[in-house]
Amino acid sequence: MKNLTSAVRVFGLWLVLLLLAAPQISGAESNVIDVAAMDAPISPGERMEILPTGAASLDLQTVLKQESGWRRAHSAYEPFGFTESEIWLRFVLRNATNETRRVVLELRSPRLDHGQLFLMRPGGTETFSAGDLVPGVSENAARSRNPVFRINVAAHEVLPVYLRQVSRDPLDAAPFLMGEAAYDRVLFWDSALTGLYFGFLLLMLLANGALYVASRERTFLLYTLYLGFIIICCAGISGALWNVWGSSWLAHQGTGVASYTAIFFLLSFAREFVATRRHFPLFDKWLQVMLLLCLPGLALILFADYRIALLYTHLFGALGAVSLLVLGFRALRAKVLQSQVFFLGWLILYGFLLVEALARALVIPHNEFTANGFIFGVLGEAFVFSIALALRMRKLIGSREAERARLMIIEQELAMARRTQARLLPQLLPTLDGLTVAARYVPFLSVGGDFYAYHETEDGKLGILVADVTGHGLSAALDSSAVRIAFQTAVAATSEPGRVLAAMNEFLIPYVEYRFVSAVYGVFEVKNSSLVIASAGHPPGIVLRSRTGKTEIIGSEGPILGFKANQDFPQLTVVLEPGDRVLLYTDGLYEQLNAENQDVNPESIVQLLVQQTMASSGSGSVASFAEALSDKVISGRATPPEDDITFVVIDFQGRTVT
Repeated sequence: MKNLTSAVRVFGLWLVLLLLAAPQISGAESNVIDVAAMDAPISPGERMEILPTGAASLDLQTVLKQESGWRRAHSAYEPFGFTESEIWLRFVLRNATNETRRVVLELRSPRLDHGQLFLMRPGGTETFSAGDLVPGVSENAARSRNPVFRINVAAHEVLPVYLRQVSRDPLDAAPFLMGEAAYDRVLFWDSALTGLYFGFLLLMLLANGALYVASRERTFLLYTLYLGFIIICCAGISGALWNVWGSSWLAHQGTGVASYTAIFFLLSFAREFVATRRHFPLFDKWLQVMLLLCLPGLALILFADYRIALLYTHLFGALGAVSLLVLGFRALRAKVLQSQVFFLGWLILYGFLLVEALARALVIPHNEFTANGFIFGVLGEAFVFSIALALRMRKLIGSREAERARLMIIEQELAMARRTQARLLPQLLPTLDGLTVAARYVPFLSVGGDFYAYHETEDGKLGILVADVTGHGLSAALDSSAVRIAFQTAVAATSEPGRVLAAMNEFLIPYVEYRFVSAVYGVFEVKNSSLVIASAGHPPGIVLRSRTGKTEIIGSEGPILGFKANQDFPQLTVVLEPGDRVLLYTDGLYEQLNAENQDVNPESIVQLLVQQTMASSGSGSVASFAEALSDKVISGRATPPEDDITFVVIDFQGRTVT
């Protein structure tokens, strides 16, 4: 808060010094101006007389007859705002030398519709025209940001001059006289400063655009768009737009359209910068109303009377200024991130706008500086906000670097967990005579909750477990470790599938409080050509019969593991024949494959998969079948798998006769 107070004080002191240092031109009581030695620009100032016409439009003959209504000018700049749309000026040029003098008359009113110069010579009146609505510029009027006329004053000539100025925009009386050399210097510095001004704004636009491309942050995009349209707006206000394109519509209505578009992006930027939706919900609603109020302004600019549209624009702009200043103050009090910079940016912009308004009301001196408060304010505001956004970008880069470092640590931990989980899965395939086994495990993330295991008994049996812990990722993988321990503990005491699952259930209840486990456990006995299988809330197995080529669903219905104690898990005995192929799997095998067949049950999807895989891979080895099935399952999805995929394939060759 102390830093902001100091900044505001420095800004206020700087503003006062600029006002005091601004050039003030006073004139003599006479309206005669000597052109003999006119090196530096001078203003007719108080030496000219002004005739406001009100709503009337007067011609030269009427003005020449009009003696009442004329008054002296108060200063070099005489602002009328919206009170007048047409004014007349008059003064006298005198050349006391023996040579013809050529002077330049510049009307420093960039948004002037018509400027007419009348030189009252003894042989007749010479008339010249310039302005935004003048289709062509005469040879005597230079093409520049402001209307300019060149006047030849003969030796010992006393030349009465009349000027008519017409504008739909706020009207100023600000004629300046100078020699051609002085005008060349003025034109050079004016062009240089205009180039620097717009060059700086363009640089800020490109910088913020680059920040958006680098970060994809919406805040940078909105401010870049705001700067783009505010550049067009400033070009119209300063007269540069007319100087480049010469289009009256572009310089007037086009400037209005750019203004409202700039305001729209400015309000949107303020909402993003301060995060009003989170910090000030009610004020965010008000800003949304302000955004909607831009639409009537655009309609007025495009379809209504131009001066009415300008009045609405000024009122809307004042309302927007108050709203943003209030928002800045509230953000400052709430200590929102970078609220000091936000408030200072609006203070600079609207401080300069206030200076311009006070100058137009003649409360403070009206000069080149105070007459362009909006342009200076935009320059200061763009500088402040660009620095603020650059600082925000630096902080964002720092946050992303820290986030990248955290992600690298997480990746390293996941890699370690992946290696650990890989060690938990069987490293070698069973080698029991009469059975050939292949398995595939594809985790959805780096690690997953699926699990499979083998258990060979001393009497020549092979038990195969396939389990699925609810959820994905590291936490599910940790719980799958508990499943492995539960399985090893259970098979150490019994080989019956139902009793193995019951023992695992009692073991897992205290360990998987927030998760549940589905499992299927089958025990293959080659000498009896049988498979005894039990299920705990798990998808049933599939048998592909070699003799008929058809598939059968095998499995019993039992409760899921880890949910309730003292559960029974019924067993089912399946008789196998040589050449039969058994598939045990988790639900990841068929999920996302029945998106277009919602009415088809999962078992039918798996049966179809097995038959299609057999048709494409032929009667090859169990390993080639497992590889073909894995490829078919993954390629058959429109999107990447959203669950772990695990399955075990067992080929039953039967008992070997010796």
